Amino acid sequence: MKLFAVAALVLLVAGASVSAKPFNVGAQVTAESQPEESHISSAYSPDAIMVSVLDMLRSMFVADEPAAKTVAELADNAPANVSMLVNGVKRADLQAVIGDPNWEATIFCPSNKAFRAALFKLKIKITDLYSDKTALLNILSYHTVPGKALAAADLKDGQELTTASQHKLTVHVDKVKGTTIAGDSDAGSVVAADIRAGKAIIHVIDEVLLPPKPTAEL
Repeated sequence: MKLFAVAALVLLVAGASVSAKPFNVGAQVTAESQPEESHISSAYSPDAIMVSVLDMLRSMFVADEPAAKTVAELADNAPANVSMLVNGVKRADLQAVIGDPNWEATIFCPSNKAFRAALFKLKIKITDLYSDKTALLNILSYHTVPGKALAAADLKDGQELTTASQHKLTVHVDKVKGTTIAGDSDAGSVVAADIRAGKAIIHVIDEVLLPPKPTAEL
């Protein structure tokens, strides 16, 4: 059904372009033949028509998409650009946690590009991280704020969040630069916000936040 609607929209745009009355180059332009500006509606301009079409397409393909019931369900259908974190979650044996529809949390999910940069910085391979369960859990818990499902509108400048690893993350909100989540030594900008899964909310960030090194025991 959606394909028929898309086809109709395409025909609508094409029809709007074809039905426009061509201008006769040889015709004499008079005051009577020249259209008044007030009679020309910007709603029928090509740009306005395209914006309307795009809005309708978004509503058809996005608005009726139900939110995932759990983080685990979202992970199974996650886009390829966050696959490194998703695979890490699966290897950390966290299915019982993320499979709970009542698990309430805010998750800052680094993109694959962010993970590659972090791995290069640490001089390790992703397989090394996957095989070190302790390090993997430390990183995952450092990106998770349990007990609170914070939407983008709930993130305030200067706000401190306590992670599952009991460390602090600081929120920075700038009207121009957007929202940034700062850890102990790294900060990531939110590039996609308010992805809901059950009672949890995920925000994609462009940096892996590395947890602080443990203090040496005396």
